[in-house]
Amino acid sequence: MRNVLEFKVSTYGKGIVNFVEDTLIDDGASSESVNFLTLPDRIELIGGRRLIGAEESGNTGVLGMGEITKVDGEEILFRKIGTKLQYLNNTTQLWIDIKTDLLPNEPLYFANSFTPAGRQVWMCGQDGLFKIYPTNPTSIINLTNAVKNYKGNIIIDKSRMICVGMKEDPTGIRFSCVDKDSNYKNISSEPLADTSTGKKHYSGTLANGQGFGYVFKDGTAQTITDDKNGNLIGNGTGTINYATGEYILDFNSNTATAVKADYLYENPLNGGLADFTCSSSRLAGEGNVLRQDSIGSKTMSVHKFNNTFYTLQDRGSWWISIDTADTKWDNEIYRENIGCPSVRAGVTTAEGIIFIDTYDKDKPKLRLLGFNQLGDQIIPYDLGLNFKLEDYTFDKDTCLSKYGDWILIECKKDSPANNKLIIYNKKLKSFDVADCTANCFIDFNRKVISGDSTSPNTHELFSGYDDLDYKIEAIWKGKKHNFKTDSLKKTKRFRIKGYIDPGQGFDVLASYDNDDFQLIGAISGRGNYIDFGKSYLIGSSKVGEEAIGLGDSSKANYYETEFKIHTPKFERVKLAIIPTGLGYLSIMEHKFIDIRIKANKLPKKYKMVKGKGVGYSSVGSTLTVN
Repeated sequence: MRNVLEFKVSTYGKGIVNFVEDTLIDDGASSESVNFLTLPDRIELIGGRRLIGAEESGNTGVLGMGEITKVDGEEILFRKIGTKLQYLNNTTQLWIDIKTDLLPNEPLYFANSFTPAGRQVWMCGQDGLFKIYPTNPTSIINLTNAVKNYKGNIIIDKSRMICVGMKEDPTGIRFSCVDKDSNYKNISSEPLADTSTGKKHYSGTLANGQGFGYVFKDGTAQTITDDKNGNLIGNGTGTINYATGEYILDFNSNTATAVKADYLYENPLNGGLADFTCSSSRLAGEGNVLRQDSIGSKTMSVHKFNNTFYTLQDRGSWWISIDTADTKWDNEIYRENIGCPSVRAGVTTAEGIIFIDTYDKDKPKLRLLGFNQLGDQIIPYDLGLNFKLEDYTFDKDTCLSKYGDWILIECKKDSPANNKLIIYNKKLKSFDVADCTANCFIDFNRKVISGDSTSPNTHELFSGYDDLDYKIEAIWKGKKHNFKTDSLKKTKRFRIKGYIDPGQGFDVLASYDNDDFQLIGAISGRGNYIDFGKSYLIGSSKVGEEAIGLGDSSKANYYETEFKIHTPKFERVKLAIIPTGLGYLSIMEHKFIDIRIKANKLPKKYKMVKGKGVGYSSVGSTLTVN
C-alpha cells in the first residue's frame, strides 16, 4: 500500500481546543495543556513567579492592588493585605506600611485621577474612601464621610468618581460632583511660620494641604517653584508634600525678605471627587444617584465604552448616557440575559467590554460587548467557542485583567481559592491554561503583577523559568492524528526542533489508539544535538507590544534531533510533551517520518471476537438469529 513519507506540525496558534473530540481539532492545537503558552509558530513553557518584597505568612489572599505613575515616570505599586495598606519602595524592594487599622477580609478597590490638582490614587471599600499623592505615599488622606460619599467599588472617569456595589445599596449607582477648576482655592503670599531672613534653609507646614502649583518667593530676588513631582526647583531646591503642605526649602543665597508662598488647594469633600451630594433640584456638575433595581440583586462593576457607562449585575445589565451639559441622563436596561459573577470579572478593552457571563451558571461564557458589523449598535458576542469554560468555577473571586493581546482570567478548578489562570489571546483567539493562585492582577512597569489568593504575597508573573525556585510542572497534549488516512500504519522515526536552555529537558510520549502514553524519546538541553552557535533571546516573544519571559536571561539554544521509534500498528497517535528540568523550552516543529501504511482495517483492540456479534449467539459451528 502507499506510504506517507512524513507528517509535520509547525503551526501551533490554535491553543487549547477541548470543546470537541480531539480527533477533530486542528493540527497543532492542544487537546489539553497546562503551563504552556501558544504562539503562532511555537509552543513554549510559561514563565514562573517571582516574589515581590519580603515573604508574608498567612493563608488570606491579597485584598486589592493599585498603581500610579509619577510625573517623572516612576510607577508606585500599592496593595491591601490583612489590615494593612502598603506601597512598594522601588529602591529597597520592600513593602512599607501606610495604614495598619483596616478591616480584615474586606477588599479595597483602586482608581487614579489626573486633574490640575495633581496625580492621585484613590482607594475605596468598606474601609472608607482615601486618597494618596504618589510623591508622598505614606501621607494618606481619609475622606470618608457618611453624608458626602459611599463605600464600594469605584472608577474615575473625566474628573468624576462612580461608585457601585455598596452593601447598603447593592443595585444603586452613585456619581460624584465633577472636579473642576472652580473647586480650587487660590492662596496668595501666605507667610511662612519662620519669618526670619538672612538664611537659606526653611522648613515647616503651610496652612492648607492637598495643594498644587507652589511658588515660594524671597521678595523678587529668589523664587522656588513646584515641578509637579514633589520637588522644588529654581533659585534653590526643596521638597513639598502635596497631601500635608509640609515643605523644605534651600535657597541659593541668604534671603533678604520674609519668604511667602503662592499655591492652590482643594477640598474634594466640597464639590470634588469625594462629594456625591446634589441639590434638591440637581444642577449640572453635581452628584447623582440612579436606580437599577428591577433585574439583578447586586451590581458588580461599571465600565465605560463608546461614551456610555455599562453596569454588570449578577443578573442583567444597564446602560447610562450623560449629555455634555450634564443635565440629561438616560438610565435604561441594556440586557436581561447577562450575569456577571464578581466585581473583577470584567475589563474594558479597545474592542469593548470583555467579561465572564454566568447568567447560565452551568454554561459560563467569555463575552464581548462590542460594535456589530455595521458599527451602529453595541451587542454581546461569545468568545472562544472551542474552549470549555464549564470545566472551571467562576464565582465572587473571579477576576479579569488585560495585558497586551491577553485577557487574563483567574478562576477555580477543584479548589476553594482561585488556582487556575486562563489566558485568552485576542489576536490568535486562542486559550491557554496555567497554574496560578491570584485574587487580582495589575500591569506594573510593563509586567504582570498578581495578588496571591492563598497568601498575603505579591508576585511578578511570567518571570524566569522557575516557579518561586521550584520546577514548573507542565504538560502539553496534542491532537489524535491519523496522518490523513484511517488505515493502520506504523512509523519509524520522529523529529523535533525548537529552543532550550542547558538546564532544561523534556520527555516525548505517544499514545496509540487511546492506550496509555509511552515514552518514545527524551531531549536534554546539553545533548550533542544542541546548536550552541544559534541562540534565541528569551523575552523577545511578544504579547501585543510587551515582551514576556526572562528578558535578561542567558540565551536559549537551538536544537533539532531525530530518534527511532518502534510503534504498534495504529490508526491514531497522540503526542505529549512533559518538561523535566529548569529553563526555557519551546517546540517549533515536530514530525513523524517514514510512515508506512499496513492495512485498511480496525485496530486489533476494536475488532469483534468471532461469534460475539450483537444479535447473534454461537451454537456449535453455526450462527442462529435470536
